[in-house]
Amino acid sequence: MKRLLSISFTLALLLLSLPASAQQKQKFSVSSFEYNPFDMAAQSAKLDGSGNRYAIIKVSSTNPDDDLKEYTFNFGNLRSFVEEHDNELWVYVQKNAKTVTISRQGYTTINRYDLKTTIESGKTYVMMLSTAVTVINKQMLQFVVKPANSKAIVTVKNSKQNSKDEVLGVVDENGTIATSLEYGIYTYSVIAPGYQISEGRITLHDKSKTFVEDVELYEGSAYETKTDKVSEVKFNISPQVENAVVLLKKKKAGSQEEILGVMDTSGVMTKSIDNDIYTYRVVANDYHIASGELALTGKTKETAVNVEMKPNFSNVTLFVDMDADIYLNGDNKGQRSWTGVLRAGKYQVECKKDKHRNSIQVITVGDDDDRTFKLANPEPIVGSFAITSSPLGATVMVDGKELGNTPLTINDMLVGNYDLALTHEGYMTKVQKLEIKEGEVSEVNAELYSGGKFTFKSDPDGAELFINDKSVGKTPYSEEFLAGEYNVKLVNAKYLDLVKKIQLDPKSPIVNLKMKQDRFKKNSFYWQFSGQAGSATGAGVNMGFYFKNVNIETFATYLFDTVDLYAYSVNYHEGGSVLAGIVGGKIGYGIKLNRMIRLTPQVGYGHVVLSDMVSTYADYVSVGVRAELMLARWFGVSLTPEASFEVKKGDTYKEIADLSSKVKGWSNGFNARLGLFFNL
Repeated sequence: MKRLLSISFTLALLLLSLPASAQQKQKFSVSSFEYNPFDMAAQSAKLDGSGNRYAIIKVSSTNPDDDLKEYTFNFGNLRSFVEEHDNELWVYVQKNAKTVTISRQGYTTINRYDLKTTIESGKTYVMMLSTAVTVINKQMLQFVVKPANSKAIVTVKNSKQNSKDEVLGVVDENGTIATSLEYGIYTYSVIAPGYQISEGRITLHDKSKTFVEDVELYEGSAYETKTDKVSEVKFNISPQVENAVVLLKKKKAGSQEEILGVMDTSGVMTKSIDNDIYTYRVVANDYHIASGELALTGKTKETAVNVEMKPNFSNVTLFVDMDADIYLNGDNKGQRSWTGVLRAGKYQVECKKDKHRNSIQVITVGDDDDRTFKLANPEPIVGSFAITSSPLGATVMVDGKELGNTPLTINDMLVGNYDLALTHEGYMTKVQKLEIKEGEVSEVNAELYSGGKFTFKSDPDGAELFINDKSVGKTPYSEEFLAGEYNVKLVNAKYLDLVKKIQLDPKSPIVNLKMKQDRFKKNSFYWQFSGQAGSATGAGVNMGFYFKNVNIETFATYLFDTVDLYAYSVNYHEGGSVLAGIVGGKIGYGIKLNRMIRLTPQVGYGHVVLSDMVSTYADYVSVGVRAELMLARWFGVSLTPEASFEVKKGDTYKEIADLSSKVKGWSNGFNARLGLFFNL
């Protein structure tokens, strides 16, 4: 009993679901609607009862096989009527229409579609409808013909009713030719001059792989007469298609089709063949196969057969009104538009764009019918987001584009991930990722922190800036920081390092920092004029250099002091004046006290030489301190107090020094040197 109830309940559910299933309808949509200011068709439209001209809405479909006559249009209380024009419907409607209800048997009705404008009298509008199209399934077919140099022509015929033989093309130098064909069963013929016709049958049903058909041709003689009763037949081909192949077959059971010959550039072929009734075919690449019937009775000397070849291709332009990629039978043909040659037939065209649903439609290309196809735009996939902030009034930037101020709601935004930035004067910029999902509202509530964009300027520019011990770049430097206290350091090779604490306040976004020039170079060469006073008075020249802090210096000093030696009899020298000079060198280490003063303790070695006497010299070592005051970066003054200690002297110098304390002081005493030096 329970089982019976269960079965009854299930059957009841099935019965209830059948009407629901039967009521499921296909859908169509309005892919675009716009005013066309360049179309003047409505300016000559009929007048309505109020004396106003009707507006015209030109309706077309993305599906060329769509039957537009099945659509009806209702504008409420406003009068309208429809006319058929080629592949369009012209819907005449009174002015002031704002919405339209579009119906079609078997499809879901579009109720009160918002035209997003008010229809005006005497103007022309364009509406594109989009309906579901049947996806064309195709498989790649490749013929491999041997011998490869046969220049064979391949023809195919679908098994569907009323299908015709069509020329696939001529094989290349490798004996191959490939194309994609719709699923189905096909017969084919491979025709090559000097070879027997090869025929076969193939089935295409798997688009994931290429169907390869290997065909081997066998040599065969051209069409030959077999009786004495012959007539001449003259084939005239228009246009003059070179390499067109003429095939002939007797209308008798069991007869075989054979190649009569190949056309040259003249488009004329004359042959003598048996009197009989024949069917013929003329096959040429890029043209439809021409066929007919021929009866030779011998009553006329020559029978003319005029054959008109019809091209099976057209020049086609595809375009879409957005930056979408166009795919033709799965092959990418470029963006926005493509122009090329297509054989007659149906093609599946797909338009793709990121964050959009692909639009798919089927186009039908006719014979020698150059056409332009406007493709349906891919449908945007959208969502929404709502954003608020604390404080309010922040500027909302999405991927660098300003959208408004908080609080803000944005509808119909393309799905995907975006960079969201919120800016507000006196606050740090808030940066985060924003994800928009289809049909959903993404909510953002952002808290902004006190701070902002600060610009650090220095005098001079170009100093390396450290903030909290981290190098951030060269001045002037701009970046966002939270308000608060920071450790700032400026480094410039020609200036003293500037180190200080600063308080960043959004009210003062520009931070000015002044550096003091360091007048000392890390590495420098100098020369100076100096005067010396003390135990040895004189003047001279100093030259030296600093490598980082190490100092090396040479000097030469002319002594002003002279000593008159009277009754001087040492080594029988006559009495007279003694002149002296000192040369030597020093080494030291500089200690910078500030940006203008440097002390350099020095030790040196000097050599005193007296004039016009033999063995009149003395050597000494010195200890002193060179004090420098930089008046500018390239010159300054120095004072060097130092003590000299004699370490060696000649015999004559010793005798003279014993006689004169002045001479003795030249190599043993205390001196102070004052100089003016120049840095290089």
